[in-house]
Amino acid sequence: MRAPRTYYEILGISQTASAPELKSAYRRLVRQAHPDMGGSSALLDMVNEAYETLKDPFSRAKYDVGVRQGANTAESGSTQEAASEATNQQRQREENERTQQRQREAQAQQARQREENERTQQRQREDRREAQAQQARNAAEAKRRAKARKRVGALVSFPAVALIWWAATRGGSQPEQPQ
Repeated sequence: MRAPRTYYEILGISQTASAPELKSAYRRLVRQAHPDMGGSSALLDMVNEAYETLKDPFSRAKYDVGVRQGANTAESGSTQEAASEATNQQRQREENERTQQRQREAQAQQARQREENERTQQRQREDRREAQAQQARNAAEAKRRAKARKRVGALVSFPAVALIWWAATRGGSQPEQPQ
């Protein structure tokens, strides 16, 4: 019996196999090839490598290109390198996308924080203006009250009240003015 030449042959599937078929074949072979179940670690490594390459659509396409170009043995370094390179490139792209997403999220968070700070500062400015306006109103009211007290005090002062009372109790005569 000849050794399997492609990842498809290792997994026992056709090149047109769907993702669920690929996964099913992989799980079946892992159970058979696992050292705890009587398999060999070398076979398990080959099954894992084949599945890791074929499960990702991008690396699978790269692998298929390599197979069509004639570098179709599982042991062939160029196919493995191409698949590995494709996988690494895909992982790098995914990592870059995650990094960009984190940066976008951080920028959005910073923008939200700036907006919140601006709203807080606006509220503080409004509060200061309101406090100043209230102080001005209070000062105006105090001034108005002071003026009113002066007017009332000028009209009815204590000596004048006492004089009126004295005159009323003495029968209308004026008291002598002290000298």
